Amino acid sequence: MIPPKANPPPSTSYADSLKKPTTTERSKGTTKTKIIKKHVTTVKPKAENCSSIDTRKTVQAKLDIRTLKIGVKQVRNIRNGGIIIETETETDLDKLIQEFKLQDDLAKNFDILKPDLKKPQIICFDVSQDTSGEKLLEDLHSQFSEVGHGKEDFHIEHHFNSKRGVNWIVEINPCLFKKVMAVKRIALGWGEVIKQPMCGGVALMFARAARVQGAWAWGCDRLGLGLLCSTTHQLTDGFGLAF
Repeated sequence: MIPPKANPPPSTSYADSLKKPTTTERSKGTTKTKIIKKHVTTVKPKAENCSSIDTRKTVQAKLDIRTLKIGVKQVRNIRNGGIIIETETETDLDKLIQEFKLQDDLAKNFDILKPDLKKPQIICFDVSQDTSGEKLLEDLHSQFSEVGHGKEDFHIEHHFNSKRGVNWIVEINPCLFKKVMAVKRIALGWGEVIKQPMCGGVALMFARAARVQGAWAWGCDRLGLGLLCSTTHQLTDGFGLAF
């Protein structure tokens, strides 16, 4: 009897690769996160009836990466007929964009651009009205910053009043994000506050009575690919690539 074949391990997708930071050992009991930069560009058709497959075929027909000696790691479909192209190096990416713009048919029918890489953000709920932005940053720095890091690891993006205090949106150094999210609450002064990650401009909030997940956001019609959740968002992008 022939034994059944074992299922092959699932291949790693582009989305999965974005979610996995690389860690290197620093000393016993501590680790340091290495942020791997992705060399990517987006290509989007100007026409509404063009699919991602059509975009991919057109770009591949017009640009011979072997002749141009450009290393491409992979191509991924996105919304609205667009694609993401990831290259081996930043030099390859710049060369790809330059050659793309030299092709009249491509430049006329498609937009190509480098997405902006944004730092992760959190929202701190119901901070006391007496706590200033400067004090908030000092408390965050004292609790989470590592040796060699300064107060620039945290930056206040926005704040607004709530029924119980002030909600603060804070941008964080990616190296410290997992450390911040590992704790349930953040100590500020003599009290504690709840915090949640921002993703696509949406903070996952928990209603204190019903404990039901809801959403809060401010308006923005841009699309973004979250580096942590690796999904596309419509609203301000909090974690990753804002297209």
